Amino acid sequence: MRIGVYVGSFDPVHIGHIKIVNYLLDNHIVDKIIIIPTGCYWNKTNLTNIKDRIKMLKIFENKYIKIDTKLNKYQYTYEILNELNKQYKNSQLYLIIGADNLEKFHLWKNIELILQN
Repeated sequence: MRIGVYVGSFDPVHIGHIKIVNYLLDNHIVDKIIIIPTGCYWNKTNLTNIKDRIKMLKIFENKYIKIDTKLNKYQYTYEILNELNKQYKNSQLYLIIGADNLEKFHLWKNIELILQN
């Protein structure tokens, strides 16, 4: 199974997030997407309460889109991917990030571990 892993603050959830998810699913690029709203974000302050952001995202949950409410305890993306690799041993994981994060990807912690996963 090909699983997209969409990590972000989702503050707020907007049409761009939904378009990315729909595009990947509609074009069969991935079979399922796990959306993980982060509890904190390294370059953002004053985030809306995580519980409120999860409520906003839960509206979009279905059999192809899962909103994960447990992995937001991890601070870094490489930690999230390590945990998901344990849970989905027979699947291929694909990290999904927005353009805003792509510009700053070189600043992320343990990029080499992210790319290995």
